[in-house]
Amino acid sequence: MAVNGLKADTYRGWIDKSITIDKALNTIYSNYVVGTPAFDCSTKGRDLYSFYGIKTGADYRLLFSELLGTHDITFCEDYDSVKQAIVSDSKKNFTNTFPRDIEEWFCYYTGRPAGGKLYLTIAQDQSVNPNPPTWTADEKRATVNVDMLFRHIRNSFAHGGFTFIEKDEERFYVLQDESCGCISARMIVKQSTLEKWMGILDQKRAQLIKNKS
Repeated sequence: MAVNGLKADTYRGWIDKSITIDKALNTIYSNYVVGTPAFDCSTKGRDLYSFYGIKTGADYRLLFSELLGTHDITFCEDYDSVKQAIVSDSKKNFTNTFPRDIEEWFCYYTGRPAGGKLYLTIAQDQSVNPNPPTWTADEKRATVNVDMLFRHIRNSFAHGGFTFIEKDEERFYVLQDESCGCISARMIVKQSTLEKWMGILDQKRAQLIKNKS
């Protein structure tokens, strides 16, 4: 439950309700909403563990590096941290108009690493092994950070908490996820970044199928 978070009802005036789903946005919907990589978010979801075969802590640490290694990110283990991160940074703290210089960044709630739903499922599945693998704190954190990234992206698009703008021939999606009336994530992400991530996951899927055959 959100406690001491940033109330969302005064922070969504920038959402353009007139936006329609064009070809580019349809691709995003297909991959990040209907077929979301976020764990247990869609009946047709393709989660990282079962569909893409990302099984170990080392796998998640590598995936984290591939997806997020060079980005401007603020990870928050509670809603108050999300609030503080947003209100203390002028480029994140907008209500009805965006900052003049749009750039890519991510700020989102992750929860505590050992409590991540995906991590707990993997740990339970692996517990039947005679020698279940040991996960480091960094590996648990990577699992939660990656899964929650996809969860917030999925929710932002699925619940209409987004808009997009064009800059330098690049589309930027502005996203906001909410929980219990408070902001749980606010991000600006390029279309090209989302497409790059889809390509990385497609390679993971192809390698899994190759290994099985």
